[in-house]
Amino acid sequence: MDISNNAKKRVLLVSSDMYQANKLKDYIKTPLVECECVNDVETAKKVLVCRRMKVLAIDSNLKNLSDNNNVKDLVNEIKSLSCDTKVVVYNGVSNRTIQRRIRRKGADGYLSHKNSMKNVAGSLRRVLD
Repeated sequence: MDISNNAKKRVLLVSSDMYQANKLKDYIKTPLVECECVNDVETAKKVLVCRRMKVLAIDSNLKNLSDNNNVKDLVNEIKSLSCDTKVVVYNGVSNRTIQRRIRRKGADGYLSHKNSMKNVAGSLRRVLD
């Protein structure tokens, strides 16, 4: 019997908007999914050093992620800290070119402003599976 299917999956949400992060947390939290919220990238890095996360969901509206190169650097750093962690960038601008660019820079997913937190949660669930 494979017990890994019953193991809890951990999601780390990084957003400066804790109301939005908690709303997202409520949508994806299940008995098999643990969620943690932090409000900055530095704290997220510290968490990743201590705990394994299945998915890291980053709000692209964070102050230090306004430049696409910062997103690339962050994704590369996350992957080097925890190579098994999937990275999803959400709440970005609704632009296919930017979406493709961020995906090419290593993000495992990207969702635009047009998506509600419920849609973001659905995407995170697909990445978890």
